[in-house]
Amino acid sequence: GSVDIRRRGLAGNVEDLHRQLKLRGTRRATLVMTRVDDRPWALICTDPSRT
Repeated sequence: GSVDIRRRGLAGNVEDLHRQLKLRGTRRATLVMTRVDDRPWALICTDPSRT
């Protein structure tokens, strides 16, 4: 599988995260990482028409 990583307001290296995820399969997703009320949040977004 593949993932498009989007981050806002968080430290870290996107390439390192890609390696740590060890993705497999054929599906695609977008990982949105941000902060809400000064706490880290992550949203995993997929296209429902492709499930």
